[in-house]
Parts: sequence; structure tokens; C-alpha cells
Amino acid sequence: MKKFKPLILLLLVGMIAASGAFAQTTPDSSKYDKKYYPKKSHKQLEDFQNGDAIFPPKPKSKWSVGAKAGFNYIKGDVAGTPQFGAYALDVRKAIGHIFSLRLQFNYAQAYGQDYRPRTGYLFGPDASAASPNPWKLAGYTNSVFMNYRTRTIDANIQAVINLNNINFYKEENKLNLYGAFGIGAVGINTAVETVNDNMDRYDFNGVTNITAGTTFGEFRSEKQAILSELETRMGGAFPGDFDFETPAELYTNDRGINLGDNFYKVKPIFTAAAGLRYKLSKVVELELEYRSGITFDDMLDGLKWTEQGNLSSNWDNMNQMTIGLHFRLGGGKESHWWGNPLSDAYSAAADARKLVQKMLEDTDGDGVNDLTDQEPDTPEGMPVDAHGVTLDSDNDGVPDRDDAEKFSIDGAVVDDSGKALDEDADGVPDIRDKELGTEAGAQVDAWGRKISTGVDREEIIKIIKENERCLLPMIHFDLDKSEIKPEFYPELYYIAQIMKEIPNLQVKAVGHTDVRANDQYNQELSERRVNNTIDFLVNTYGIDRSRFEASADGELSPMIPELPPNYGNRKLEPLHYMNRRVQFECYRK
Repeated sequence: MKKFKPLILLLLVGMIAASGAFAQTTPDSSKYDKKYYPKKSHKQLEDFQNGDAIFPPKPKSKWSVGAKAGFNYIKGDVAGTPQFGAYALDVRKAIGHIFSLRLQFNYAQAYGQDYRPRTGYLFGPDASAASPNPWKLAGYTNSVFMNYRTRTIDANIQAVINLNNINFYKEENKLNLYGAFGIGAVGINTAVETVNDNMDRYDFNGVTNITAGTTFGEFRSEKQAILSELETRMGGAFPGDFDFETPAELYTNDRGINLGDNFYKVKPIFTAAAGLRYKLSKVVELELEYRSGITFDDMLDGLKWTEQGNLSSNWDNMNQMTIGLHFRLGGGKESHWWGNPLSDAYSAAADARKLVQKMLEDTDGDGVNDLTDQEPDTPEGMPVDAHGVTLDSDNDGVPDRDDAEKFSIDGAVVDDSGKALDEDADGVPDIRDKELGTEAGAQVDAWGRKISTGVDREEIIKIIKENERCLLPMIHFDLDKSEIKPEFYPELYYIAQIMKEIPNLQVKAVGHTDVRANDQYNQELSERRVNNTIDFLVNTYGIDRSRFEASADGELSPMIPELPPNYGNRKLEPLHYMNRRVQFECYRK
């Protein structure tokens, strides 16, 4: 149980950190916040957001740090025993979605106890040599059962390759499969157990060897019997409380460094790894990794001699299986090894689909798509403008569909039906009435002021009723204008009152111009004059448009004929003014 305490402690600390990370994790405030990108990429980010760049910039590279522990095993000439004894610290920096760089510091300890008797050591150096063979140094002359304890300390830098973060169906993965390879330096210390606590050699005489040609099951049985016999003769289960007091051959010279009482031979190391990371939160990741280290050295297990007296041609290598926790540094976007590089393309496609959908949808059925509809909940049947807003032509607060007077004077107070208030009922809205309170039936001008004509109103009505046709007051216009002049409001009011008084009275309005400008222009100008005049009577006084007949004669029917088209003679201007007119002729159906 003691062997597993470091691993249990590591996982416990990680679970506590992960629980805090879950509680504190908040979503990014903005997917394209500049703080997540290097300053040199801000211009590209702006161009991408504005649609001037196809590709978004790469976010800042993220870092993570981690610790892990697990089992270590040396594959060599001496049979190794997997032992819990590997510890590592990692610092990883994302370079892109595929590649990362990792700096790793590793400490490991491994043991091995051979079940085969060996005599090859006899070909090694003598006990008096600078790097003596430890078994000769202990005085052995016959077969021995070799063992070792190897400690390694290495630092290496690795290129990490993500194998599955490009996912076509997810925004990001929970699992990250990766491979890694790198180079570094390793310090190796190998020692063997050659004598007991009393410094006496172990007695290996008579320990049974594996019988040649045994079956697999028999091999396992005989191997276990040999190891049990060695346990009895060496005074305990391997590695137990063994001291491993004797340095292995080549571990007593000066080609390395001394750390305390232990000599470490320094060599280059090439590492390869494969691992799987699981994301517990945006900050904490759980990792399972297998790592192999090659040192091009055959002495990791303390043996380099064959039974024939040759140097072994097999390199020993270190193998580790570890589990650990890694912590992401910094806020903002996910690390590149989690993010899907296709996310921006998928996001843009999704936005385009939403845009097209909005262009096709019309939730309130007003004929304006949801994308441009500024009033998405218009009541059914309401006419709207190009922006989907309920039409209210005179801005009086009453929609056109319900407005009995769609063109009330701007600013006028209206009733529930949209009509401008007219308290004295003289036909002039209060907002323009200069003489409020006019008595009922009084004739007023366009400003609501009482008109004194000198002619009895009843007499005028009688005359018009008695004649099939009659002429009403005409109005005149300024040069090249079609707008009604305020000075003619009384005439138009008079015409309106007559038409109200005689319901079956029809009015023919004829527009005219002077002789200046060409025929086509004058024809169009006379049409605008007569139409503006009829619009005024209809919109201001509520006269039914069907009671008017509009006609336009252009310059064909002047009141004062044969005037020259002279702009310079001011004396002729009053005469031209008389020709610029709209005449009104009344008749009864």
C-alpha cells in the first residue's frame, strides 16, 4: 500500500483542484475578444470580423503544467519487475491545433531479479580494475542470479502531436489522443545486490535452472520455483530491504556526476510516448501515458556480458506507465489541443443558415421578413411600411387601417378615429383655427376666421342650385410651382362649403400654365397643379374624391392669349400669373 500513496495523494489533490475549477469556470465573454489574441494579430482579427479577411488569426498559445506518477520497467538482459516508482513534471505549450512542445522532468526507479543463472560476468574486468565487475568484486566464481536497482533522472524536450482534435461533428473533444517524441539528457545510477547484510556472498549453488524444452505452463511454474528458492536463500522477497550496495560495472569512474553517495552516468536519451487526456473541466485534465526511453546503453540492468564472453548487442530501454493531472494556465479560449480548427468555418456556415432562415421567415405575416422587420409582432391585417412598421401616414398615433383622416395636420390632436379635433365645427382643425368658437354655419377662411362676403350665403346657394352649371373661384400659382399658396385657402374653403351644402354637386377642376417652357413640361406641371388642389380639398375638408373631375390643358387655354415667353419683361409677369391657374366648374348629376 505504501507504494501507491504518492499516486493516491496526486489524484486527491487533483480532484480538489478540479472541483474548484468546475465552480469557477465561466464562459468566454466574447468569442473574438482581442485579449485572447497576440497584438500583432489584432489587425487580422478586425479584418476577419469585418469580412475583409478569410481566415481568423490564431489565438494565443496556451500553457499547462502537470504532475504524474506510475510504474517503471526496464527491458534488458535481466528480467525486470514492473514497480511503482516513476514520477514526472510536465510543462506544455500549444503551438497550434496539431503540435505542442513539452518540457519534461522525470525521476524513476526500477528493479530486476533474474531467474536464469549467469557466468558471463567472469569475462568482465577484475576486482582491481577502475570499474570492476561487482560479482567478481564480491568473490563469486560460479553461476550467479543477477539483479539490479536502477535510478534515472532525465530532462527532455518533446514534440507532441495531437491525433484526434480535428473532429467534424463536435465543437471540442473530451478525450485527446496524442503521440510525442523528443531528446534530452539522462543520469543513470545502477547498483546490484551481491552480498547480504553481513557482507557474505549469497549461496546460489544447487538452485535449479529452467529445463530446456518446457511448455509455457511448465516454464511459468519452474520460473516461480526458482524465484521462491532465491527469496529463501537471499533472506527476503525481492527487492524487499536489499541495500544494493555495489555499483554496477562502469558506475564507479568519473564519467558522470555524483549526487550524494550515488554516481550518475550522463547520456543522451531519446523518448517516445503515447497518451490519452480526459478533460475534467476547462482548467483540469486527467492524463494516462506510456513512455519509452532509449539511451543506447546496455548497462541499465547492470549486465553487458553474454555467456560466450561477448558484449551484448541489445540496448536496454526504460518503459513507464503513468497517470497524472494537468492544469491549464491563463483564461480565455480553450487550449489548441482541445479546440476544433474547423469551428470558425462551421460557425460561419451556421450564421449564414440562420441569416437565410430569417430572410425567409415572416412571423407576423405582414410581408416583411423577420431579418428587416422592425416591428415583428404587427397585428394581423395591418398595412405596414417597408420596415414592417404599422403605417400611420400622419403620425397621429392611429394606424392607417383605423384612421378616418389619414392625413391629419402634423401635430394636430385627433380623436379615436384619427380625425383632427374641430371644437367649433367650422371645418378648420383646432391646430390651425385662428378663431376658435365661430358660431355654427358661419363661413370661414382656411384659418377658421369668419368671412364677410357682402353677399347673402343663402342667396348664393340658391343661385347655384337653380343653374345646371356654375363657375367657382379659381386659384393661381407662382412660376414653375404646383404648391397651393395660403392666400387662396379662402377660395378653396368656399368651394368645399358649397360642395358640402349641395351633395349632388360635381366639380371639374382644370389645370393651366403660362406659355413658358415646352409643351410636355407644361402639360405635366398643369397635372400636378390640379391634382394638388383636389388632394387639398379631399384631405382637408373630407370631400369625396369621386365628386371631382380632373383635367389638365397645359398652356393651351390661356386667359390672356398671345403673351410672349419673355422672362425679362417684369411688366408681363402679372399677365402670365393670371394664366397659371386652376379653374373650377360645377354641375349637378
